[in-house]
Amino acid sequence: MKTVLSKQFSFFLILSCIVLSVNGQMNLSAPLDHFSLPKSIKKHKVKSLVIFMEMNKRDISRQGSVTGKLEEVSFNAQGLMSYRLRSDNRGNPPFIAYGKGCYFEIKEFNEKKDLLHLYMEDFREVRQELMTYDTKSHLTNVKYLQGIDTAVSLGFTWLKGEMIKSELLYGNESNKDWVREYDNNGRIKKTVSGNRRTEFTYESSKDSLWTTQKTFRADTLYTLEKYTTWVKYDRVTFWEKKGANDALISHLKVGYDKYGNATSYYLYEPNNRYRGTVNMTIENFYDKRKLLVKRLYYSVKSPKAERELTKIERFVFDTVPLVYQFEKGGMNDDIDYKEIQRELN
Repeated sequence: MKTVLSKQFSFFLILSCIVLSVNGQMNLSAPLDHFSLPKSIKKHKVKSLVIFMEMNKRDISRQGSVTGKLEEVSFNAQGLMSYRLRSDNRGNPPFIAYGKGCYFEIKEFNEKKDLLHLYMEDFREVRQELMTYDTKSHLTNVKYLQGIDTAVSLGFTWLKGEMIKSELLYGNESNKDWVREYDNNGRIKKTVSGNRRTEFTYESSKDSLWTTQKTFRADTLYTLEKYTTWVKYDRVTFWEKKGANDALISHLKVGYDKYGNATSYYLYEPNNRYRGTVNMTIENFYDKRKLLVKRLYYSVKSPKAERELTKIERFVFDTVPLVYQFEKGGMNDDIDYKEIQRELN
């Protein structure tokens, strides 16, 4: 490609912008997800990771409290995350319960580390994304499935490292009128669905990408979003959302260490009476393998106030696999995964 963007990041843009346009909001918890260097995982033959959480005394009530595992992770031979089980905290503690309130995802890659299949399942549904590539790892097709039904199928044509054509190959009843336009780097320029139109513009410098996203309803500006992404790790460092009258809706700023893990997190939502302002600093501790062993979360009430330790996460990397992993179709009794596989084949 002619820009500094890598092929992996351009692919990330295609997928993330589609998801963002569907869901209409940023995943505010994503910057706090841990990141492990694939080369370190591969070098030291790590096969699994379990993350535990230790609570602050303030969170322990007279009736007691619950603590346990936050996540279980498996890695493939390439050092890439191939399986993850976690809780979505649907009104429950944020710990794995191996049932309702938890979900798992499975990722399959080719030898070039291109993501081929993303499978996600909880007790309610199965969602899948299927990707194909050309010989130079350019994404040529992506399908989004709900159970066994294709919701959206998109096709991309590349020439000399540039995307020259994109098209909606299939859309179900709710998506058949979608319009998606991309630039020659595979970055989405415009989406249209009903009376909703979203336009994207980009500016890149060194290893950062600045994105401006304008959303219109019936040709009237509804929201304006600006966000900055650290290309190296696909991490959002800044995000701001304003309404049509320029009123601030959300403001997010995140700092990271050299390994791609958050060291500071500031979120301000003036109209969110439940969350308000979240301001924290994070200390990350690594072993000689450059793998996380511990994270300390501190709440910052004000610049002059002392930090308050609110949470500790402990990371246990192992060279043996997880004892138990959910198989596809294993969490939802209503899902016949064999039928899904027959439909895909």
